[in-house]
Amino acid sequence: MLLYLMREQYGVTSDPEKYREILQRSWDYYSPRTDHTYGSSLGPAVHAILACELGKTEEAYVHFMRAAMVDLENVRRNAHEGIHAASGGGLWQAIIFGCAGIKFTDDGPVAIPHFLPGWTRLKFKLQWRGQKYEFDLNPETSTQTAQSGTTISSSSRPPGSPAQIQGVIFDLDGVITDTAEYHYQAWQKLADEEGIPFNREANEALRGLSRRESLMELLNGRSATEEQFQEMMDRKNKFYLELIKNISKADLLPGALELLIELKEAGIKVAIGSGSKNAKEVMERLGISDRIDSISDGYSVTRSKPAPDLFLHAAQQLGLEPAYCVVVEDAGSGVEAALAAGMWSVGLGPVERVGAAHLVLPSLEGIHWSNLQKQLAGNRLIPC
Repeated sequence: MLLYLMREQYGVTSDPEKYREILQRSWDYYSPRTDHTYGSSLGPAVHAILACELGKTEEAYVHFMRAAMVDLENVRRNAHEGIHAASGGGLWQAIIFGCAGIKFTDDGPVAIPHFLPGWTRLKFKLQWRGQKYEFDLNPETSTQTAQSGTTISSSSRPPGSPAQIQGVIFDLDGVITDTAEYHYQAWQKLADEEGIPFNREANEALRGLSRRESLMELLNGRSATEEQFQEMMDRKNKFYLELIKNISKADLLPGALELLIELKEAGIKVAIGSGSKNAKEVMERLGISDRIDSISDGYSVTRSKPAPDLFLHAAQQLGLEPAYCVVVEDAGSGVEAALAAGMWSVGLGPVERVGAAHLVLPSLEGIHWSNLQKQLAGNRLIPC
C-alpha cells in the first residue's frame, strides 16, 4: 500500500522502468506473504491496482473480486457492523487507477488501460482541478488523453500517428456553419404542403443523410413515383436556396475560421466532405472558398454516409492516403463513414450522437490544430 501511495517518489512518472522494477520486486516478496482474504480489507483493492500496472490482469481480477465481495458475501463476518467504506473507495480506485490506468499529467488525465478478463467496456467521468473529463474505453484502447470538456473514445485507430496527419476533411453543416435550421425549415415547409406530420424531433433523424435519403425518411413508407419524388426533392432544395440567400461570413460557427487559418499556415490540406449538393454555393457565401483545397459533395459519389465513399473521394482529391486524414463531423453517420474509411475522426456534439469518434468535442470554439493533434494522440505520458 505504501508503494501505491508513494508511486511518484519511486519514479512512476520520472523513471517508469525503475519504478516497474521496484514494483515487481516488492510484489514478488510481499504478495505471497499477504493474507488477502482476512487481512486488511484495503489489501485486495490495492493489489488489484498494482497487478494491473504489472500486466497481471488475471491476478488483478481475483483481487478485484475479493474487494467487491467483502460485504456482499460477508467474507470477514462483520458486515453486520457496517459496510467497509474504505474498501469501497479502494474498489473505485481499482477500476479508475488500475483497470483504466489513469495518470495525471500537466495536460490532463491520461488512460493507459489494462482490461480485466471478460470486461468489454469502461466508461466513467472524472473531476480534476475543477475540470470535468469523460472516458469511454474498450480493450483495443492503447493510451488516451482527455482534455477538459471532452470525451475520449476507443474506436479503432488508423495506423501511424496523428502527428503524421496531412489533411483535414470537414463536414459542412453543423461543423463549419449551421445551416441545419434552414434545412429544417425547408423540410418543414415541404411536409406542410404534402400534409405529412413533421417536427424538430423528426428532423433529427435526417442529420447526416442525403437529400434523397432524407425524403425517404420524411415519407416514411408513403408511395411516390420517381417523378413525384424528384419534384419534391427539387422543391425542398428551392426552399432551402431561398433561405440561405443571406448567409455570410457571420454565419461561420465559432472557432471554424480560426482553425482554417491555422491549418493553412501549418501547410495542412483542407477538404469539405459534405453530402450536400449546395456545398460550393454555401462556401462561397461564407467567404471561405480560398481556404479549401477541394470539395467532395453530393455530386461526387453515389453512396452517401455512412458509406466511406465521400471521405475516400476527398482524400483522393487531396492526394493523401486515408490514414493521413482526420474527419471532423457532427453526425453519427459521418463518424461511421470516417472510421470505415480508415481515417481519424473528431465528433462535435453529444456523446450519444458522435461517441464512436476517436475524440469528442463540444464544438470547434477555442480549438487549435496543435492541441487537436495532441488530444488525438493521447500518448504524452509513459508507455505501458
